[in-house]
Amino acid sequence: MVLCKKSSPLTSHVLEVGLPTYCMKKDKRLLRIKPWLVLFVSLVGFVSATTTLANTKSTATKQSQVYTDPVAQVVFIKKKVGDFFPGEVAEVLAIIYCETRSRPYIHWEADGSLRRRDDGKGSASGGLQVLVGESVHGMKIREMGLDMNNIDDYFTFTKLLMDQRGPVGSRHRYDDWNESRPCWGPRMASN
Repeated sequence: MVLCKKSSPLTSHVLEVGLPTYCMKKDKRLLRIKPWLVLFVSLVGFVSATTTLANTKSTATKQSQVYTDPVAQVVFIKKKVGDFFPGEVAEVLAIIYCETRSRPYIHWEADGSLRRRDDGKGSASGGLQVLVGESVHGMKIREMGLDMNNIDDYFTFTKLLMDQRGPVGSRHRYDDWNESRPCWGPRMASN
């Protein structure tokens, strides 16, 4: 942007009042921009950047609160299950409950890392105890570029596992969680 020249036909009426006008070229046309508009656009940009920064800090704070507050984490996980598995919320919650029996529905540790299997063996992690290490699921997770600490990526991957076994309502959809079937099978049957 540059200050318009006095000879510019676009600025003749502005020059009479004595206010400078900024000009810029767009599609070979000269556009006149008022100083108040420049100030307004600058302020909007500043407010937008400040708001984005505040929201980022707010999200990080909320996330850390979810990690450290078990009640908030349970509410958050149940909401996310509803978002990702709308036709099978009760079934997925039953599996998560059974996979996390010692601390039902807890997906993350207080430090933000995925909750590991209670006995510490293997790489089963998170609410649905996905094998995130070098084994069965780890290679596919890396191929897909997923971050298992991100709940959306985590549930995207678990939904893929379920979809590979069959559609919602199919007999084998939850076979990846057969180890805990004696727990969740009856829970699903009662719904």
